[in-house]
Formats: sequence, C-alpha cells, structure tokens
Amino acid sequence: MTITKLSRKQVFNMLKVAAYLAASAVISYLITLTTDSPELFGIMNPIVNIGLVAARNFLNDDTAE
Repeated sequence: MTITKLSRKQVFNMLKVAAYLAASAVISYLITLTTDSPELFGIMNPIVNIGLVAARNFLNDDTAE
C-alpha cells in the first residue's frame, strides 16, 4: 500500500463530512440545552445523524448524478 496525495474532490468530501458532523453535534448540543439533560447528548447524536441523512436524501435531486 502506498500513500498518495489527496485530490481536491477528496479534500472537499472530507470537509463536507466534517461540516455535517459539526452540524449534528451542534443540533444535539442545543437539544440537551433545551431539555437541561446533558446526558442526552450521547443518545441524541445518532438520532440527529439519522434525521440529517434522511432529510438530505429526501431533498437530494437524483437527476443531478
């Protein structure tokens, strides 16, 4: 296995994933703040991830590919 340079597309995809994870964490954090239950962060994070993926897939234009 050899190490290769990342292409611009790969870097862009990694940045999109990082932004997605940050958005998910922020939403989960806001939920824990509104409920005054910080222990919900671990439970809510996967649920928020599923919701974000479902929303993205629902709003995604399949004809663009």
